[in-house]
Amino acid sequence: MAPKHRARVVSTLLLGLAVGLIAGLGLPAAAAPRPAIILAETDVMPDPTWEMYLSNRDVAVESMQAHEMLYDVLMVWTATAEHGRTCLLTGHARLTGLSLDVCTAGDRAPTFDLVVTDHLRDLFDEQHATGTVLRLVGRDNAVEVFVLEPHDHRSGGPS
Repeated sequence: MAPKHRARVVSTLLLGLAVGLIAGLGLPAAAAPRPAIILAETDVMPDPTWEMYLSNRDVAVESMQAHEMLYDVLMVWTATAEHGRTCLLTGHARLTGLSLDVCTAGDRAPTFDLVVTDHLRDLFDEQHATGTVLRLVGRDNAVEVFVLEPHDHRSGGPS
């Protein structure tokens, strides 16, 4: 093989390798699911009546951080519990009480799935079909909400 031809083949292979690496590294990030909603932090203070609820779960009241409400119905909070655990807490705004919490090790994002029932569908102004899963994920300064629509099992696709 002539040196000029060999140089072209090598440069073509290197260019192909570079394009492949760039595409390979970029595709996972592009394919990663994106949150449908991001609930930012707010300056709302926790209700003083929650102190016993939080104390029973080893959550420090002063660590409570409010986030925007989901559909003006669901209160969403993050907090720190004993041993550095990170917590995600929710409650119904009209009842002004906390009703669900999940805490994880400090290096993991607290996550829980909320299945939209007929009752929640009404409360959320029919934003989602019954059976939709709203996955809430607590992050450093926000709560991400992923929407997982129910599937039509007959067709294998979303309904």
